[in-house]
Amino acid sequence: MISRRFLRLATTACVLFDNSSKASESKKAKQVQELLDLVEVVSKKNKKPFMVDLSHDTMENDSVIEDKKKKIKAMKGHYTNCKEEAENSPQHQLSQRIKKGETKLIETESLLEHKLTEEKNARLEAEKRAKKLQEESSEEIKNLKEKLKKAEKKLEEKGGSCIML
Repeated sequence: MISRRFLRLATTACVLFDNSSKASESKKAKQVQELLDLVEVVSKKNKKPFMVDLSHDTMENDSVIEDKKKKIKAMKGHYTNCKEEAENSPQHQLSQRIKKGETKLIETESLLEHKLTEEKNARLEAEKRAKKLQEESSEEIKNLKEKLKKAEKKLEEKGGSCIML
């Protein structure tokens, strides 16, 4: 709310509007027309268009904007130079080399783990084959021993001895 003191101070230059969202469209249109009428009265009293002062402010703002653009451009150039200097610094180059080394180390570790897994699988297969061959050999030796015992037994029954032995 506007204070009464403020209203007393601005007796000739005060216009109040109801800008609540509940105001009807006709009331809003009437208030806009009232404002435009007051602007026209002020411009007639001053004998110059009301917008003249605003255009002067706009021109001033344009020059301020141009100055700010120049400052920003200069700052970008400075930033680019700083960035290039930082990238060329020994510390930056060292950190880049460290990152590359870490990447290569990770790749090598992954490759070695893969090879280790392949080697383990190959070793397990070889052990299975060796075990199978050992079992087959043991079975073959067992069969040969049995045949030898049978042959010795037959030889004893015949009462002879083996010529080869």
